[in-house]
Amino acid sequence: KILLSDRIGNQRSYEYSIEKSDTRVPDIKLSGVENFKTYSEPVKAEIEISDEDSGIKKAFINVTKRDQNGNEISNRLYNNSSITFNEDGNYIIEIGAEDKEGNVRRVKRMFTVDLSAPEIEPLDSFNKKVLSSFAIEGNIKKLINDYSYVNVDMLLNGSDYDGSEVSTPGKYVLKLTATDEAGRSSSRKAEFIISGNEVGKTEDMNLVPDGIIKKQEDLKQKQIIKKSGTGETIVPKNIVKSVKMNEPSGESGTMTVSQKDISTKTISKNGPGNKDDGEKKSFDLLDEIFGFFDSFLF
Repeated sequence: KILLSDRIGNQRSYEYSIEKSDTRVPDIKLSGVENFKTYSEPVKAEIEISDEDSGIKKAFINVTKRDQNGNEISNRLYNNSSITFNEDGNYIIEIGAEDKEGNVRRVKRMFTVDLSAPEIEPLDSFNKKVLSSFAIEGNIKKLINDYSYVNVDMLLNGSDYDGSEVSTPGKYVLKLTATDEAGRSSSRKAEFIISGNEVGKTEDMNLVPDGIIKKQEDLKQKQIIKKSGTGETIVPKNIVKSVKMNEPSGESGTMTVSQKDISTKTISKNGPGNKDDGEKKSFDLLDEIFGFFDSFLF
């Protein structure tokens, strides 16, 4: 109100209404989480929204959860001032507020919660397989799922392995160990055999004859041993069960070969101990059978 007076006492008053101008945006405080940070323990976000001038007209708190590949898992609105994040995920928290004068402010944070050890997918493409050769093609980390950076160690038969091609026949054990930023780790193993032949990746290791597997483990072990000069032949169990032969009459018969009756003595053509031609043919047939397994195993 303004009052004006002249010298002779005439007066006039004026009244003005002055409104306070509010140009400041609301105040938003977000604590407990930082941008682009990975947390290895549950984390709590604390939120405060205020406006000291005209007051808050409306506000929102929105949380989006995404997987390792950026795909959205959930999107949720909150009306409380405290939010706890206790599940693995990539999170985006957005807070917006508008005061009564239309001033708007928004705050956005992106962070990761990683509470679990890395997950390694099964190595089914070569586990329990017989291969002609082996190599890791492409990025091995594609087989590993985790919300943080992962370091991968590879061991082949206990030695450091760089993924290069291996073609030496033998039995192999590949071990992958993945460790994330929090120090959590997990491992997965795969066993396979390299035969040196073009057997492909579809042949199950369990279907390979036992003799071949043992030979790959120790090339010095022999499954069929012949002592020269003595005529003794030793065949381990599970190698030969039975063989079929044609008898002189042309009928098919079965001759059982066991550990007990394999050991024989050399038959000389002349002198004591000669047998008839029919029995000698049977021993010749056994020699052919053993020769077949010699070529198969060695």
